[in-house]
Amino acid sequence: MNSPRCALTALCFVLCSSLPALLVTPSFADSVPSVSDAASDPSHTDGKPATVHVEGVILDESGGLLPGAKVHFAGQAGTASDVTADATGSFRVDLPAGTYKVSAVQSGYQQVEQPVELHAGAQTRLTLTLKIEKNVETVTVTASEGYATTVQTTGSRVPIRVLDLPQSTYTVTQQLLQDRGVDSLKEALEGVPAVQPTLGEGRRDSFSIRGFNSGTDQYFDGVRDDAQYYRDLSNTEQLDVVEGPAAVLYGRGSSGGLVNRVTKKPEMEGLGGSVAVTGGSYGERRLESDTSDSWLHNTLGGRLTGAGEFSGNQRHYYYMNRYAFAPTLRWRVSDRTDMYAQVQHLRDERLPDRGIAAIDGPQGVVPIGNYYGYILGYTPNASHDFIHEGATDETFDLRHDFENSWHLHEIFRHSGNTVSWSTVYMYQMNLPDGTIAGQSSTHAHKPGEPLLALSDATAGAAVGADDNPTIRRGQYNANQFQRNIFDQLEAYHSGRFAGIGHTLLLGGEYGRQTIDRLQFFGTAPDTTLYNPVPDLPPTPGTSPTTDGRFWGQTAAFYVQDLMQLAPRWKLMAGARFDNFKQNLDQRLPGKPDLGRVDNKWSPRVGLMYQPRTWSTLYLSYSRNFDPSGESLNLAANNAELAPERTQNYEVGAKFSSFSDKLITTAAVYDLNRNNIKTPNPADPSQLLLTGEQRTLGASLSFQGSVTQRWMVYGGYAYQDAVVVKSNASFNGISFQGKRPTDIPLHSGSIWSTYRFANGWGAGGGVYFNTDSYAFTDNLVELPGYARLDATVFYHRRHTEIDGHLFNVANTRYYDSSHSDLEIFPGAPISGTVTARYRF
Repeated sequence: MNSPRCALTALCFVLCSSLPALLVTPSFADSVPSVSDAASDPSHTDGKPATVHVEGVILDESGGLLPGAKVHFAGQAGTASDVTADATGSFRVDLPAGTYKVSAVQSGYQQVEQPVELHAGAQTRLTLTLKIEKNVETVTVTASEGYATTVQTTGSRVPIRVLDLPQSTYTVTQQLLQDRGVDSLKEALEGVPAVQPTLGEGRRDSFSIRGFNSGTDQYFDGVRDDAQYYRDLSNTEQLDVVEGPAAVLYGRGSSGGLVNRVTKKPEMEGLGGSVAVTGGSYGERRLESDTSDSWLHNTLGGRLTGAGEFSGNQRHYYYMNRYAFAPTLRWRVSDRTDMYAQVQHLRDERLPDRGIAAIDGPQGVVPIGNYYGYILGYTPNASHDFIHEGATDETFDLRHDFENSWHLHEIFRHSGNTVSWSTVYMYQMNLPDGTIAGQSSTHAHKPGEPLLALSDATAGAAVGADDNPTIRRGQYNANQFQRNIFDQLEAYHSGRFAGIGHTLLLGGEYGRQTIDRLQFFGTAPDTTLYNPVPDLPPTPGTSPTTDGRFWGQTAAFYVQDLMQLAPRWKLMAGARFDNFKQNLDQRLPGKPDLGRVDNKWSPRVGLMYQPRTWSTLYLSYSRNFDPSGESLNLAANNAELAPERTQNYEVGAKFSSFSDKLITTAAVYDLNRNNIKTPNPADPSQLLLTGEQRTLGASLSFQGSVTQRWMVYGGYAYQDAVVVKSNASFNGISFQGKRPTDIPLHSGSIWSTYRFANGWGAGGGVYFNTDSYAFTDNLVELPGYARLDATVFYHRRHTEIDGHLFNVANTRYYDSSHSDLEIFPGAPISGTVTARYRF
């Protein structure tokens, strides 16, 4: 078998060898105005300049039309005029004869400027071509202001207008992160339509998109970041969310969508930065800094971000202690070449918190602070519950812009993630009318019983066994080390071929991932629901239940083309081929090694109609695959099974208003995942590819500015998610026909801020969910809720003071779960104050 490096070398050779042929493609990058022959007499007989009719068209480098571009004429005699290109990219204006300097600009493109002579008696026609901003970050936003994003690359891997992408995408900008006062991924994603947080066993970032778990569908700067840990946002410039399958550009997974963190880069504008100190409820203390500088005539730049934080929360005994830092160097080799070197390091220590169990009726509500693990000190046999995480990433990034409109980008990343934990968990509750049990997922509800009560229980009351059920617990501890190596090579070009404008992307990716797991299961003493005892030490296992190394290799290539078919019609089409090799080396006696190889195509096609400069109607189809080794693991009952498949049909509309300051998106979609692994009724130890899950949904979002001082962000999602087919069941309840975990039928948010002229500002937001279920057995119903947040701030020159209040109405709610015995309660009213100095 050829080595993985040979496959990568061959792929790179194919890409590089194809460049010379493509480089000679005609380009409009160097277009100049085509001016009609001038008449000899520039003025009328009365001595006044004659009027000249000027027509023109604005194009991008591919020859595609650019509706909405702004054109400015500045005459030497002081005459000036402004005009905006219409839906066909054309403009018309009447001007006095003379010499002018004409300039054109559009968000996300370089301004073009050139002289033109207007002669009386002859019509003048101009063709102006705008180039995409140079060295645009590969997966970032190139034009954002406040909460708005007009040009983005996460959904297409090339910088294009948001209105030119036939898929739903959302961006959480740096301004929005600061105005809301959030510093975790879970908080940052609140308010994005169809994105719901999940508990993730209390030891990792986890969420679902459009009804499908997307915990491993995380990226930063466009490179896969699927390790299981908690991210810090101190080095995050913004968050991009792509909804619907994205395997056409990113490979396996992403059934519901993906989240990409865009990191901060040197600004190459001299010394600047900020230092911020935050204090808040539950002892929160956070220090954050961001410094950027440049040297050697702005050819060499650096940026250093960092943060340190200690915090508690509404849960008893909880603590979180973390720090992060990220230095980045940028070398501007020439006007067309940039090189980046970045290191990110994170250390996070906290209590793994699985939440509380559900109970209702006369027993009341479990106090939200109850902790069911082991917390007090160390014993000779066991340490208290903990989770220690460390993540380090090294990245090399090269970008080059050729003179003929080809853009080349290569990014190489090595990352390592180490995590160790010990945790006591609930697995059974003994009730008066019987015992309901299940490994890490049991319940205390019965079908048809009421929702969680809203009255508080008295934890210290003397209650009998009937009123204070016994909780049975287990213990497990583990060590895990994951290493990712990825190399991506991409080239994109804008030009015309066969009379059609094209923005063509060619890309290849090689990835190698390994993960070592060592895990032990032990036992823990029983406790009670209302009065859990935190100092009963568990007995850890002495023989490992898991000991192995998973190895995965990805070799892929992809192609995508955005075509201007006609003045108002565009087509985006693309496909990706993945070769994904998976192997599991099991070190336990009697356990066989496992492996499989999947070769899959992932297509996407989208048709767009743009009746106005500010609107797009689109229809799209996309497909992805989820292999058995998607989460970097294999088992004897899935190693021979083909990947699960997800298809998405979507119809949508996008609108830009207030001069591109406000972007609105609406979509209706049918997202269907089939070939889902489900137990064989004749032998539950075997799996069959007969399951199916479907989400019929709709979403509406808006982000940006209504006025220069008034910014808004929000949206609504309708998700009719259901397990259509399944042989799986739990506690005797079949999953078929049930709603997936944590997915409400209706959810939404609106956040708005207003900045006054004197430096003061205020804002607030509402976040709501209707009822959802703690687990797919649909036995525990989490009540719907509406939560109100607010902020007030003062920004003047270099100093900023921000105050934030969360859950102003002190609503009792539950924001996520992992099972019926693992439900996480939201925090009561709380707040933070941040003081920031900018220099």
